[in-house]
Formats: sequence, C-alpha cells, structure tokens
Amino acid sequence: MKKRSHIRRMLKVLLVIVIVLLVVLLVKVKITEMLYPIKYLPEVQAAAETYDVEPALILAVIHSESQFDPKAVSSTGAQGLMQLMPETFKWIAKKRGLTIDPKTDIWEADVNIDFGVWYLNWLEETYYHDNLPASLAAYNAGMQNVCKWIDDGVWDGTFEHYRQIPFKETRNYLGTVYKRYFVYIQRLNDSKE
Repeated sequence: MKKRSHIRRMLKVLLVIVIVLLVVLLVKVKITEMLYPIKYLPEVQAAAETYDVEPALILAVIHSESQFDPKAVSSTGAQGLMQLMPETFKWIAKKRGLTIDPKTDIWEADVNIDFGVWYLNWLEETYYHDNLPASLAAYNAGMQNVCKWIDDGVWDGTFEHYRQIPFKETRNYLGTVYKRYFVYIQRLNDSKE
C-alpha cells in the first residue's frame, strides 16, 4: 500500500513538473512572438528574393529602424518602415530609373521595404564587398562616415570589433540588428516546421 501511495505521489509530482515546463515553454514562445513580431512578410519575402537578402535580416532591420511602424519618422527625418531619408529615397528612384511620388510612395510598405533592401544590397555590393557589418553601419551612419572609419583604421569593418565604431548610436544599432537577426532566423525556421 505504501509503495502504491508513494508511486502515485511521484506520478503527481512528475505530472505537475511536466505541466509547469509546458506552460513555461508556451509563455516563452508567446513572449518571443510579442518581442519579435513577423509583419509585412510578403513584402519582405519579395524584396529578399529580388535582392538576395535574407528575410531574417530585413525583419531585423525593420524592427530596429521603425518597430514595424509604417508611419515612423526619426528625429533626423528618416521615414517609413526602413527609415529612408527623403533625399535617399529620391536618389534610389533616380538610380533605378523609377518614377515615384516621394511625398506618398515613401509611406507605402512595399515600396519602402523594396527601396530600403535595394539600398542595403547596393551598399554591400558597391562599397563593402559582402561585408554585412560595414553595410549595416553605413545604412545607419552614412557611407562617408563608415568609409572614413575604415580608411583611417578606426574600425576594421568587422562585427567582432564593432565596439570600435565611434558613433554610439551606430554601435548600438549594429549590436541590436545582429541580435534580432539571429532571433528572426530562429523564428522563421520555427514557422517552417
């Protein structure tokens, strides 16, 4: 009798532990979904395919730039999901031979994402030769600043040494984008399963 009673108690304890672990896991998943939302996925996937940029990276940049707010405006005047400066937006359109209305098109999610990803890809291919950390830093701080830092030996352009970047905002930006990038890789992989 005592043995059965003991076994029942152990099974109850084990059941409670399993239930608690399941609840913790579900809460963790929900919190991750709340902290790292996946929004504008069709637009992100279209730009990813067009410009050969990982969707997880695009989501990380959008999250870092605008928190997925298509009407976001920075203190410097950058606009939309990818936080493009109006002058950069017009320059991209001209470079691509596109006719746009800069007052309205910059606010369109698909256009803003397309232009932002095109620009990030252009920075990486044209200036930084597949150097993602330098390209992201240039997206945030401007390519002139990043070229100067690298040319002057202030920063070597690697993620390993991103703390050498002289602009605190850009250091924080790069660290945040990378952290979110890895989370979004996991989130997108989990959604495929």
